[in-house]
Amino acid sequence: VEQLDELAPKPLDIHIDSGGGDVFEAFSICSAIQRYPGETTAYVDSMAASAASYITAVCDTVKMNDFAFIMIHNASIYAGGNAKYLRETADLLEKIDDTLVGIYAKRTNCSADDLREMMAAETWLTATEAKEHNFVQEIIETEERASACIDSASASGFKNIPDTVSVSDE
Repeated sequence: VEQLDELAPKPLDIHIDSGGGDVFEAFSICSAIQRYPGETTAYVDSMAASAASYITAVCDTVKMNDFAFIMIHNASIYAGGNAKYLRETADLLEKIDDTLVGIYAKRTNCSADDLREMMAAETWLTATEAKEHNFVQEIIETEERASACIDSASASGFKNIPDTVSVSDE
């Protein structure tokens, strides 16, 4: 936030190559971006998966490399505890999903029901698919091909990783 304050109101380019992370940390990043007084452009360099996908969604403009991916899914958590706690956790996850649908709906041309289906299916969008749904406004054509890559620890939490996304132990 301090760095953003120092840059304001200059245009801000945000390059994203992320398998995601903590939902509430991402919400905090989204809030900082939304408060930023300058123009914000997200660049999906390789992958904007999970929490990184809704960080892109709050930017003014989103550009995506032609080989990159955006992945959306229902909120998830590793939880333990008694039945009461687990029910409360499930209720919280559903509230988070509702919030994510709202964020995506403002960016895309998708209905809330379509977004819920896409999230439930853990949908990996190519650049072309992302543009068709208005997750991105511009596809950046590249001459040299690179591969989206995700670390094996993060990959273990996903179920539909496309064959073109590399999984690495590094």
